[in-house]
Amino acid sequence: MFRQPVWGAAVVVWTALTASVTAQNAVTAQSDPVKLERRWPEGETRTTEATLKLDQVMTIQGMEIETRIEQATTTRQLIGKRRDDGSIPVSTKIDAFKATMTLPGGLIVAFDSANPDAKADDPMLQPILDALKTSAGVEYTFVVGKDGSITAIEGLEAVREKFEASNPETVDLLKDRFQPDAMKKAISDELNILPETLVRPGDSWTRTQTQQLGMGQTLSFETRYTYQGTVEKAGKTLDRITVKSTNVKYAQDPNAGGPARVVGSDLKIESSDGEILFDRAAGQEVETRQSTRMVGPLTLDIMGQQLDVELDLTVESISQVK
Repeated sequence: MFRQPVWGAAVVVWTALTASVTAQNAVTAQSDPVKLERRWPEGETRTTEATLKLDQVMTIQGMEIETRIEQATTTRQLIGKRRDDGSIPVSTKIDAFKATMTLPGGLIVAFDSANPDAKADDPMLQPILDALKTSAGVEYTFVVGKDGSITAIEGLEAVREKFEASNPETVDLLKDRFQPDAMKKAISDELNILPETLVRPGDSWTRTQTQQLGMGQTLSFETRYTYQGTVEKAGKTLDRITVKSTNVKYAQDPNAGGPARVVGSDLKIESSDGEILFDRAAGQEVETRQSTRMVGPLTLDIMGQQLDVELDLTVESISQVK
């Protein structure tokens, strides 16, 4: 292989020694504990592009009923000036929103904030289209306290008024998601995924997060995060965290309106995979992705009559900071 075997052998030995030392240094450096924490630089603007895909199959008395939802959202955040109490306001606005819903029976609802006044082909689907339209352009501010917790959500009164002015039926579809307490918990869950202590590669921690589905429905996930060390991407050194949901629980407010209510469920996580790339210098995630499939039985109460249903639901999400 080498023209001069002696030099070749020396090169091999030197390369091996260099690689060994480099590997040891890498292990040592990688073994040093790191602190992953968020930063909120005053005056900084952050834009996030996110996609969500939901595939649901409900089997009722041997009949499969399919629903598919695809969404693309562009959200802009402006980090404000620190207030006298040490808190920081973060103004948030949905700049662009697209959604396509394929409903049972082949019905399709499509919305694009670039053409917000488009009408549904079926008048019965107009409330859904109005709900999507109302979601586009939503603005609010969440306040980050000195300890990093979310202390308040501001501006939701205007959001509520926008819902009511659009279509009274949209209030029931969206009111859970944009209630102050619900919003505060949702944002807290989203931001509270980082470990509280220093971590080394292989260290894990768990979080429980709740997603509002509307009409009093929630999904609560228990998720395990594992720190995997650093990776190089686009000229930056990023911290990689793998994500795996381990348990899920469905719940519905017994006082929720609507003709159907879920009175029993036993969902299980069939598969789950994901990762977070965190920019330690910027103090924020730059990319996240996750795919989770859950299956199991539900018991519906429809006007006093109970019906057993098998649910197969897959949710995939990707977000990137631009």
